Amino acid sequence: FSAKPAWQRLIVMLGGIIVNVITGIFIFVTMTYVIGEYYISKEELNKDGIVAYSLGKELGFETGDKILAVNGNEDFKSFRDAVSPDVILSDDGTYTVERGNEILTLKIPSDFLDKYSDRKAEFISYRRRFEIGELNAEKGDAANAGLKVGDRIIETNGQKVEFFDEFSKILSENKSSNVSLKVLRDNQTLDFNVKVNESGTIGFYVKPILNETHERFTFGESVSKGTTKAFDIVWVNLKAFKKMFTGQVSASKSISGPIGIARIFGDTFSCSKFWNITGLLSMVLAFMNL
Repeated sequence: FSAKPAWQRLIVMLGGIIVNVITGIFIFVTMTYVIGEYYISKEELNKDGIVAYSLGKELGFETGDKILAVNGNEDFKSFRDAVSPDVILSDDGTYTVERGNEILTLKIPSDFLDKYSDRKAEFISYRRRFEIGELNAEKGDAANAGLKVGDRIIETNGQKVEFFDEFSKILSENKSSNVSLKVLRDNQTLDFNVKVNESGTIGFYVKPILNETHERFTFGESVSKGTTKAFDIVWVNLKAFKKMFTGQVSASKSISGPIGIARIFGDTFSCSKFWNITGLLSMVLAFMNL
């Protein structure tokens, strides 16, 4: 090997990296062509606005805010675009929101990634009108109380409920207590009394009432979009390393080992999630090895 010309040695050393890149591109192109894209559009998101959790409130969001622009761009397509790593990692990033009759600009601080890495689930989400999905008797009293799949909860403890965040808040305030529910079922209003467990749940999965957009693509479009998705991962990693090297974010919070990677995959199998993460890891490996 050492006797070979430098350009031949370089080709050998790049072999694994090239295979990682080809694998990542192949996965993203195939996923785009076979599955397409599912997303909550900007229009659907802004019908009812966002839910601001604790990290979102620290940034200045309030529940009900409507996101008009991200980093000054009013043409973002989906909720996913609004919380993408590219946005979180941006320098001098901003959200433009409508709150009542006000238009406000919320700045993303340089150390936001550190907090986001620890508390991603506490940032923002889209508001969801909801009905009862699958019941789980092991997680709560809903099934025993007589609730059924398809029921819509319209009032809890005398308070009107439209969105799941409102309902969830009332339950968290009444852990290990009983709550009264008014439920709409087949155009009839029914009353129930349900025990809330110590976790603040009553034992059902939420079925969101949302118009999710599904786009399908031709093979040619999939090649373009899939390749772009693959190299976007490399770009995001470059931006993240820049922030680590300049001391804006902690490397220990931004880099995962085998256990962290296993947690990303989760404890239940989802085909699309599995292949998306595998494609992401292929591109990350290519970047790191290079």
